[in-house]
Amino acid sequence: FEKGESGVLHRPPLSPHEGILSKSLFWRSMIVSFTIAGGVMWLYMWALSQGYPIGHARTLAVTVMVFFQFFQTLN
Repeated sequence: FEKGESGVLHRPPLSPHEGILSKSLFWRSMIVSFTIAGGVMWLYMWALSQGYPIGHARTLAVTVMVFFQFFQTLN
């Protein structure tokens, strides 16, 4: 678990006009999500073009998506 931050209760509240995500966090999330989606779609299309049955192509796509998410969690 993360350590607690000291003085949290003594800080003023955030502005109601401030968003939950900063612009940099938003764009980073967009880049990561498009990278994952592109990688999964590319592998799925590649598997189909190589003659794999659709069931195998789907399994490969889901497995790659799980690994992308695993490595993204560690990042």
